[in-house]
Amino acid sequence: MSATEQSQVQEVLEERRTAIARVWFEKLDALSSINLDRREWEPRLEAFMDELIAILTAESFAPAKAQEVGVALEEVDNLQPDQIIEMQTTLGEAFSEEIPAAVMPWLQPRLVAVLGAFLTGFFTGKAERAKRFDMDAMSDMGHDLKTPINAITGFSRVILKGIDGPITEFQQQDLTSIYEGGKKLLTMIDDIFQVAKKDAAKTNIYAVSFPVPALLGDVVTTAQPIVARHDHTLEVCGVGALGTMRTDASKVRWVLVNALLYTARLTKHRTLSLTAMRERVADTDWLVFEVAEGLPDERKPMLLEDEEEMPDREAAALEGELGLVTCQRFCEQLGGTFVQEDEEEELIRFTVRLPARSHT
Repeated sequence: MSATEQSQVQEVLEERRTAIARVWFEKLDALSSINLDRREWEPRLEAFMDELIAILTAESFAPAKAQEVGVALEEVDNLQPDQIIEMQTTLGEAFSEEIPAAVMPWLQPRLVAVLGAFLTGFFTGKAERAKRFDMDAMSDMGHDLKTPINAITGFSRVILKGIDGPITEFQQQDLTSIYEGGKKLLTMIDDIFQVAKKDAAKTNIYAVSFPVPALLGDVVTTAQPIVARHDHTLEVCGVGALGTMRTDASKVRWVLVNALLYTARLTKHRTLSLTAMRERVADTDWLVFEVAEGLPDERKPMLLEDEEEMPDREAAALEGELGLVTCQRFCEQLGGTFVQEDEEEELIRFTVRLPARSHT
């Protein structure tokens, strides 16, 4: 896109920044269970708009910076994943209004990437805050419970040693029982809180039933702009009857979309494939998804200008590393695995293996 068109997009977005911030606030206020102060939030959202516009129109596109905006919004409590998706859709529509149709093919892939990074930041920030809160609560409760028990065991130990004077045999038996009982309670509390702390570090799972083919359709729709921008061919294949899954659909969708986008940004003129199959192992149904990068498409020979625009594979890989770490964490939380394989000729393959029913 020419510098004139890029400047035109920036001018339109800057003129509409206040209007978009207002639409953003109205949606956020409608979705939140608490009343948001307009005088506080609209200026904040306008400041966020300035950051998002700068990211969208920058010559060097870095969508990961939009995660910081998402993290900053995590303090709005009680928003569920479907509500966050709804807010993301509203924001995307508001950004697209009054943008000339001729420049939308340039803007849309950037907008999808920025909103995706914004969503990732929101979930990451909320998960981190919840984890900090749970950890603090566990620490306070542990201290409040263990302090009096430590005092009981400590004083009983002092008396047993005869520091406060002689005691009878019956008193010794009673004090020994008190001391040993207190030590058992301390051990039990430590064990309980260790388990609780591990649970507190997990992200909440919202399990729902959904057809797997419909999920694949959503993934393709979301990833298509980036795939098309890099002139890839995307092949989707379902092996056998895929049926339904009961797990966190938003996390599965997020993992597959990020695997596709990571692969798409590294090259141009490739055939990317998304394959899904269902298998049964030890009385458990599993869904296996495979995202793979193929050899260059010989039907699309590279021209000189294509070579100059080829993405920096190393830079693109570094940009997507955070997304891959989150993919792996989400799969583990859903009871599955996320494996990356670097094949011959530097081809990439991701294998996602998830149980059809999540027990997390």
